[in-house]
Amino acid sequence: MYCPIDILNWCKVLKYNKKELLGIVQLKFIGIHGMDEWILQSIGEKWRLWKQRLKVKYLKPDMPFEYLVKNTDERVIEEQWKGLLTFWLSEEGKLMAQKNLDDFAHVGMGSHLQTYLRKYLLVKLVFE
Repeated sequence: MYCPIDILNWCKVLKYNKKELLGIVQLKFIGIHGMDEWILQSIGEKWRLWKQRLKVKYLKPDMPFEYLVKNTDERVIEEQWKGLLTFWLSEEGKLMAQKNLDDFAHVGMGSHLQTYLRKYLLVKLVFE
């Protein structure tokens, strides 16, 4: 459980867990020493995308919470999923999602962040 999904921000994932992940990656690949920052950024991005995919596929705000808890990917730890669902369904979570949409709407065309804009707009369309 290196990257719990109920942690809201990659910066809040324990440094120990990040070091463990980095060690695993370094054992599997030759010649990547000195690329620690890039590797951790890449893992952080994958972690965020994983949570986003879970949200798009499994979060149905009109369904009962108990249904949402049971209806998820088999790889997800139930306690973490409950925590993440609770946040997403809270007013704070909804406000944060809207703020993210608004922030990415201001990103200029041609930016590498345009990909994020498309993904967040997709999430918004799915839930409207």
